[in-house]
Amino acid sequence: MDRPVSVAETLRDLGLGLRNAHTILNRLAADEDVVVTIPAVPDRAAAGAALRSLGIEVEWRQAPVAVDVKAIRERLGLTQASFAARFGLELDSVRNWEQGRYSPDPIARTLLKVIEQSPEAVDKAVAA
Repeated sequence: MDRPVSVAETLRDLGLGLRNAHTILNRLAADEDVVVTIPAVPDRAAAGAALRSLGIEVEWRQAPVAVDVKAIRERLGLTQASFAARFGLELDSVRNWEQGRYSPDPIARTLLKVIEQSPEAVDKAVAA
């Protein structure tokens, strides 16, 4: 990698913490494929061009936009505490999501969508 500091700065500017940027740099230096979740990118074209100019190929994927945590939980007939315990979530996070104080991050939204579609698959994965 020619300009690791520039890569780290670009990743930071896109909303990643320096610790995550460092981990990504190490994996890129080891010639690994890396999937990065970036919180929000106002201009994908510019961000992609900046990363490509540093030798990083970019493929954008969209995380689920919204998820109704309370509806999923109620459909499963679970309390907040039992929902959190069953799927390995923090109880405070579940409460905050349901009360609208915070929104699930892209990774949590993806997990919640899988729970919504196939809770048994998540149970099976967690048990393995």
